[in-house]
Amino acid sequence: MKVKSDFLLRNVGGEHIVVPAMAQSFYQNRMLRLSETGAFLFQLLQCEISEDELNAKLLETYDVDAVTAKKDIEELLDVFARKGLLE
Repeated sequence: MKVKSDFLLRNVGGEHIVVPAMAQSFYQNRMLRLSETGAFLFQLLQCEISEDELNAKLLETYDVDAVTAKKDIEELLDVFARKGLLE
């Protein structure tokens, strides 16, 4: 899976914000504020990557248990899918 190239990650006032690259996407209410971990996963999703690979990278980078990591990734991917961010 991968995020669409129509969306960019920006740091605005210390907040990680996903913004549409094109003006018409803005009107579809697809801006999204992310945590540090969400921004990390968004960056990984710039390239094709599996859910298992996301999980491995999250466990490698953050002090989190496997169950929590899997749940957090599933929840984030669900939000991304509902917002139309995934290819």
